[in-house]
Amino acid sequence: MNGNAAAPLVRRLSALMAIALFGVNLYRAAHQSITTDEAYTYALYIGSPITGLFTKYEANHHVLHTFLCRLAVGLFGLSEFTLRMPSLAGGLLYLVAARRLCVSVFSKPWLAVLGMSVLTLNPFILDYLSVARGYGLALGFFFAGLALLCSPDEPAAVNRAQSWGGLCLGLSIASNLSFLVPCVALGAVVTAFGLRSGGTPGAGRRLVQALKRLWTPLLAPLLLLVAVPLSHAHKDNFRYGADSLRETAVSVVQRSFFHQYDVWRGETIPAGARRAWEAMADWALPGVLAITLAAAVFGGLRLIRTMGSDPPPGAADRFLPFAGATIGLSLGALVLAHRLAGVLYPIDRTAIYLVALVSVAFVSVIDRIQLGVPGRIVFIPLLSAVAVVSLIAFARGFTTEYYYEWRFDAGTKRVFALMAQRQQRHSGPPVRVGADWRLVLSLDFYRRMHDAGWMAPFDDRPTEDGGFEYYVFVRENQGIMAQSGLHVIYRDPVSGQALAAGEGR
Repeated sequence: MNGNAAAPLVRRLSALMAIALFGVNLYRAAHQSITTDEAYTYALYIGSPITGLFTKYEANHHVLHTFLCRLAVGLFGLSEFTLRMPSLAGGLLYLVAARRLCVSVFSKPWLAVLGMSVLTLNPFILDYLSVARGYGLALGFFFAGLALLCSPDEPAAVNRAQSWGGLCLGLSIASNLSFLVPCVALGAVVTAFGLRSGGTPGAGRRLVQALKRLWTPLLAPLLLLVAVPLSHAHKDNFRYGADSLRETAVSVVQRSFFHQYDVWRGETIPAGARRAWEAMADWALPGVLAITLAAAVFGGLRLIRTMGSDPPPGAADRFLPFAGATIGLSLGALVLAHRLAGVLYPIDRTAIYLVALVSVAFVSVIDRIQLGVPGRIVFIPLLSAVAVVSLIAFARGFTTEYYYEWRFDAGTKRVFALMAQRQQRHSGPPVRVGADWRLVLSLDFYRRMHDAGWMAPFDDRPTEDGGFEYYVFVRENQGIMAQSGLHVIYRDPVSGQALAAGEGR
């Protein structure tokens, strides 16, 4: 069965998956505690003069996302939910684009469901479809662009598809600069295949058309939105990354397949789990990548031979070569930038596009194998088992209690609420709260959000100096609390944070 004629049941099921996951994202955005990185974005760019959007650049200034966050908070007031609205919109776009792509690309209903599942059920990806960071918005625009650019090369639709696809890629980069590499790589792939399509006009004319249709809308958001803030960047703004691709692999394996473990407390992670993710990073992931890239090469050669034919190649024929070439070009560009300029490799969230692309491209390999490839009776069950085992691991890591990177912050909202409740029974000058540096920004976010006059603004004095009415500790520094003999009044079951009362409290 052709993917474009996918069974109505699959269309309905994929739509229900998207709706259900968007509901999960809404719940998380409304109920999960703010994280320190979100609070930092608020303090630096949203709760401060608007000129800072243009005159200050930090790595967490995901320009389009930051602009939209400021707009949402300005229109609807300050809360976790309003700050996360742009990310929720990006998450919805990602879910819609993933559904469209899977329904149009895969030739069997079960493969469409499998593709949709690996794209949307990974808890690592789900985190960024609601947390107020630019990755979810960038991922949504990137996959929208990919879906558009994989559309059949029909003369009546190609202009519109390339223009909108290029704009989506430009908006993806504007949402998060980490997406510069895959977006430019995808644009180059589409341009290169277009030049090989044959027919009229000639190659030179087709290149000019690609520059006008695809690259002009791709570059416009960068010039209009990103250029001015980025002009204030310096080298230290790009210090987050890995020294090797193995570190990249380990980070994405941890966050995708072992999401239930607390990375910030290594001693609590079973030794078997550590060995498993090391093996997956060293062997399984490179194996999946090699199979995917090899299949993409064969698919690309076949696509080149059929481009310009009547009827033109469909989305199913285009997707694996486009996705595989984008992955290969992205990795090549990252290696080259690292060796020539010392640019760090992506790590965890900055590699999220690779996780999504490789996942769905691997399912596309299964799809292509089942279409008459010798040995498919052996390969299909084996490769499908890899995908199914991945889904089982995703299910084990599913949560609505914390964001993996900021699990230490998961109880901050509850800690603040408990202090506020206790202060209703006390009067006097504003109380001073001593907190671990990782929690100061998120606690101050709630102070500003609730206009909590009972809490004094934070100063720079460390917790050890004492003299505070309340102390908030993360797991790692609770030894200080024990040595000081402080009275613990609350321990958060998710984050491990402890709230202790000072004298007279």
